[in-house]
Amino acid sequence: MKQWLFLLTAVPAFNFSVAQGWHWLSPLPTGNNLQSVCFANSTAGYSVGDHGTFIFTDDAGASWNAHITGTIQNLRSCCFTDLMTGYAVGDSGTIIKTSDRGITWTRESSGTFNHLTSVCFPDVNTGYITGMHGTLLKTTDGGSHWFSLNCGTSEDLNSAFFLDADTGFVVGANGTMLRTNTGGNSWIAQNANCYHAITSVYFTDSNNGHAVGDYTSVIKTSDGGTTWTYQSLGGSSTLKSIWFTSANVGWLCGLQGFMYCTTDGGVTWASHMQNTDSFFSSLQFTDAYTGFAVGYFGIIYKTADGGVTWNRLMPANNTLLMSISFSDSLNGYAAGQPGTVLKTTDGGASWTNKYSGTHFYFYSSAFLSKDTGIVAGARVNAWYVPEWTMIIRTTDGGNTWTDVSPVGGWWLNSVVFTNKHTVYACGAGEVIPPGVIYKSTDAGVTWTVIYTDPGRWLFSLYFVDELTGYAACDFGGIIKTTDGGNTWTDLPSGTYDRLYSIFFTNAFTGYAVGGYPGSYATIVKTTDAGASWSVVDPGFDGCLYFVSFKNANTGFAGGDFGMITRTDDAGLTWSVQNSGTYNDLWSICITDTATAYVSGIGGSILKTTTNGEIPAGVSHPADVQEPLKIYPNPSSGKLGILMHEPVTSANLSVLTLSGKEVMKITFSGTSAHTDISSLPDGIYIVKLTSEKSVKVGKLIKRL
Repeated sequence: MKQWLFLLTAVPAFNFSVAQGWHWLSPLPTGNNLQSVCFANSTAGYSVGDHGTFIFTDDAGASWNAHITGTIQNLRSCCFTDLMTGYAVGDSGTIIKTSDRGITWTRESSGTFNHLTSVCFPDVNTGYITGMHGTLLKTTDGGSHWFSLNCGTSEDLNSAFFLDADTGFVVGANGTMLRTNTGGNSWIAQNANCYHAITSVYFTDSNNGHAVGDYTSVIKTSDGGTTWTYQSLGGSSTLKSIWFTSANVGWLCGLQGFMYCTTDGGVTWASHMQNTDSFFSSLQFTDAYTGFAVGYFGIIYKTADGGVTWNRLMPANNTLLMSISFSDSLNGYAAGQPGTVLKTTDGGASWTNKYSGTHFYFYSSAFLSKDTGIVAGARVNAWYVPEWTMIIRTTDGGNTWTDVSPVGGWWLNSVVFTNKHTVYACGAGEVIPPGVIYKSTDAGVTWTVIYTDPGRWLFSLYFVDELTGYAACDFGGIIKTTDGGNTWTDLPSGTYDRLYSIFFTNAFTGYAVGGYPGSYATIVKTTDAGASWSVVDPGFDGCLYFVSFKNANTGFAGGDFGMITRTDDAGLTWSVQNSGTYNDLWSICITDTATAYVSGIGGSILKTTTNGEIPAGVSHPADVQEPLKIYPNPSSGKLGILMHEPVTSANLSVLTLSGKEVMKITFSGTSAHTDISSLPDGIYIVKLTSEKSVKVGKLIKRL
């Protein structure tokens, strides 16, 4: 689970010249969500995003590179006042400043732990920042000091636009629209004629302005905001950003790949693109013809012809990569959705797509050598339900593939070789029976169903020798064979949670991991070949999708929110590593004593050559912290938290995903408990604020 700590004291600038323990291989320069883009001139551009991401271009977007900001907070907005000087703001009150184009960053004191959503500088000295719960900050000395403004609302504020140092507009949740003519000393609440969230606002002059928000809504004023007219472009998606290149020509973008243009000052809007795999969060034009849009999983689009065409600059691939496997230190494959099989021959430095099929979803891969291997999954319909089982096979390094799919309606989650002839695959489906295991004795050319499970999905296979194997299932299920799959026996795992991955370090010692997606982690361990299993308290939250060991003591597990954890004591304790992303991670492959690869959502491929450790001499991000322990999770009525160190006074708040506080208690010591049975079922944010830190976690409330 994502956890954060923010320090409210200024600290020296960061200058990281060495990569962290895990670093991006693909997509480059990042696969993290990009939340904001700004250009200082026609060629110099900047973008910030999740997990402290900062990237820049010097050649009008032809190439982009990354600098380390020294924070793992999500950065939601950036603004550069000149070529060298810029600001970025984000979660937990984060404000960082650079005076050298992002090479180094200095943390500024915000005086708040609320998430900050936008930053705007009408001149080099005067700046404004908006945030959650009515947070509004101002500086008059170029960001050296920030002070709070009273704008008269506690609604979440999403964006600000200032015509000059004194005149500006702020928009936010539930139709919030505020105007100041006094540099923020006083504010006028305006009727925006809109009752849902407004996300972005832009004025072409003191009278004419536009704003966008939820439900593809656009509002327009021609009298300085005294009155606003409402227009819906249809649908329920959120529009995130708006920009005008002239009084008449404007652009807006949003989630689900929406891009609209007006040429008549906002009277009408025409759709120019809807790319459903490209969720846009921000756009900016540098002139009437050249514009940029950024969004989820590191996407960057550019137009050079006034929006007639938009070209995707990067990344080339941001699909969900469910599986990664290497046959040796150089040759590896990553497979995923839809119909993607990537190959590297240089240890992950570069990747090429060796297969493409729009409706093919691959979940697992296994390779005997750099040339021979199998990729398994399913062909799905428009509702992502498997139509039939899919297995493809290559013997020439992925240059050609043979469809060797058996009859069936399952998707295959795991495939393993036990020798050069024998292969097993397991899977699940919306069919009866829902779980299946296939076996091939001719290296995957033909397949036979050897086991069906009447009530559980099967997610992972592991064989300790040619006869003895295990499968991890739904509902805490673990099954075992000792005769090459002819018969399977249920084992008592000690949990009822879904188990996504299983791994054995020897004939007796094994691990299975899983949990509840978006919530808690489950780890079970056996030391007697599966006869009995003990539940291990991982000490963190976040569902785990993979587990693998490099030796008897050292192993990795990971999953939700970019979680990668390592144990060095055979699973007794686990430490959370800084993966560099909050993207969900689904698969791991360990290639030697120090090197491992991980793949996941957004086309993420990460690599470590240091067992995930940050190299000596490289500073850790200042806001990496021990996770907040929430239990039980999910919960039907009680909420408890545990602290590693006692606090003298702390506030525990429960918030909705929109940031609305629905419960708050004050406590001291190392633990707190409260009753949440009155809350509706759903996902909530748990925020703990103490004199030492702020920690945030996610809670699932359900009956």
